[in-house]
Amino acid sequence: MTDLYSVDNIIFSGVGDEIFATLESQSQGRIVRISNGEKVTLVSNLYRPDGLAYGSPYLYITEEVDDGRVTQLDLRNLSRMVLAKLGG
Repeated sequence: MTDLYSVDNIIFSGVGDEIFATLESQSQGRIVRISNGEKVTLVSNLYRPDGLAYGSPYLYITEEVDDGRVTQLDLRNLSRMVLAKLGG
């Protein structure tokens, strides 16, 4: 796919060809969903998003910094909940 720069991690959802990816540019990151040849930004303004885990209907995101977070993203409505703050 074009226009996908600085992809760091990907995870397959197991639903069709759906993939989630972390993108990072100058420490600012976002999460995109790629499906049926289209990409949609789900979350932006993340600080160095690094890890992804998927457990329907949730996507779990970690940020690779000392004061990062573990965030749960509900894919049904895109609401977010911080599950943990990483203090060093």
